Amino acid sequence: MGTSSEASGARGAVLYTRVSTGEQAEHGTSLDSQREACLREALRLGLPVVAVCEDAGVSGAMYETRPGIMEVLRLIEGGAASALIVTKIDRIGRSARVILDIADRVERAGGELVTRDVPLDRSPMGRMMRTMLAGMAEMEREAIRERMAGGKRSRAEQGQQPQRSRPPYGYHVVTNAEVDAGLHPPAMRGRYVVDEGKAAIARRIFADYLRGLTLSRIARTLNREGVPPPGDGRGWHPATVNVILTNPAYKGEPVSGRQKCLTDNSRIGQRHKLTGVPLTTPDVRVPAPPEQRLTLSAPALVSAEDWEAVQRRMAQNRQALNGDPRRALMLSGMTVCPHCGGKAVLKYQNANGK
Repeated sequence: MGTSSEASGARGAVLYTRVSTGEQAEHGTSLDSQREACLREALRLGLPVVAVCEDAGVSGAMYETRPGIMEVLRLIEGGAASALIVTKIDRIGRSARVILDIADRVERAGGELVTRDVPLDRSPMGRMMRTMLAGMAEMEREAIRERMAGGKRSRAEQGQQPQRSRPPYGYHVVTNAEVDAGLHPPAMRGRYVVDEGKAAIARRIFADYLRGLTLSRIARTLNREGVPPPGDGRGWHPATVNVILTNPAYKGEPVSGRQKCLTDNSRIGQRHKLTGVPLTTPDVRVPAPPEQRLTLSAPALVSAEDWEAVQRRMAQNRQALNGDPRRALMLSGMTVCPHCGGKAVLKYQNANGK
């Protein structure tokens, strides 16, 4: 979330603070402490504070989607402020490319970037120092991510599911807050427990598929009955049903670490191909190698035999679909539509509507 509190007065400094969720978890970094340090620096320099802008719980990998830093640039490029003050250079970004881009925009607008920990200027030595610090900030970002991933894996090796991940439909992962409140014993921290209401729906989905219903029909029926869907509440879809039917958690074997995060800097400044919305991170999630995955335990909602039977039926359906779906048909491409004059062709559609 980005906020700013403007102050009337002469052209002066805009203060910027940022903290990401990961930094809050690992270091307890405080926006308040950053703000106080920046205020002391503005006072030392004799600069009036034009605005205080912040981005709370936001990654520093990109900046175009951060309201706080965009407000900073608007003020400086618009002439309302002449200096940007931060506690450390990594507050404006965790990517070297992002840091240098913001610094260049401030400089082109005639402004100064002031970092409280290391003095920077426009001399060749100052520019070299800025580039080095930007590279170090990016390295630290990778180190933080590796430490967090290592912590997740360590907890997974102890049988604990990461609490920030979304559990499979029909399950709940016991949180620290629930243990602290006495709702569960400490040994249940990060463990799977059954959400009976949703679990009944998950069991029904498996049963319906085993008795021959298609993914589309199962989804339509659940929507018609008003059954709450997983996640964001956008309704049931064949793909939603497919995710449930293929998840080994339902036979009591949830897998941790099925995906890993990679950084693709070419995503910086790009937009989503379908929605056109600016991308918020250069990180992409890809399937992790099998040797990096860990199998945990959970109360089974279906028997291992039924789960395997579902996988066999899905494999058979895929094989039937991919067998020879483009068979040559007599008169294909030769018959003409009497209304538009176009050639009539056969279009195949699978159970997922594709």
